[in-house]
Amino acid sequence: QSISNTRTDEYGGSMENRLRFMNEVLDAVIEAVGDSKRVGIRISPNGVYGDMGGADNNELFSLALENMRERKLGFVHIMDGLGFGFHNKSEPFTLAMARKIVDHDMSIIGNVGYTKETAQDAVDAGDADMISFGRPFLSNPDLVERMENGWPLNPDATHQVYYDHRLGPKGYIDFPVYREE
Repeated sequence: QSISNTRTDEYGGSMENRLRFMNEVLDAVIEAVGDSKRVGIRISPNGVYGDMGGADNNELFSLALENMRERKLGFVHIMDGLGFGFHNKSEPFTLAMARKIVDHDMSIIGNVGYTKETAQDAVDAGDADMISFGRPFLSNPDLVERMENGWPLNPDATHQVYYDHRLGPKGYIDFPVYREE
């Protein structure tokens, strides 16, 4: 991205150069796997980690998706939600924007901050083929049953659980399953 990638070699500068490494990795993986439909990639167009983002963010990720479409990837996993923060350097990149680029040539998986209802809305609108759940699954080992039955969710695990290895399995395996009172 234009803010975090300040390189001046063949991997920096123009959008094509900034996407060069991604494209080279995709090409190598496709060659190793032998079938591009068995290859996918995860992108985070709205993320803030490492000072990500830039004014040309939507153009950059649109071009990245065009590159993926040309390679006939099986799926793209897009962290489109704003639940981890938003860089505010461009408009948010949405699943609908991605769908216009890749049509139904590759599956789109959305992620970050979805509820059962907003996930279903994204799939029903045709913007995504599926939605993945990360944090809700960690704190709700029975997430599917909770969603199917309309049971309340446990609170999300704290950030400390993800980043403090000294905690060991605490926070990963000790969340309770739902019990009717």
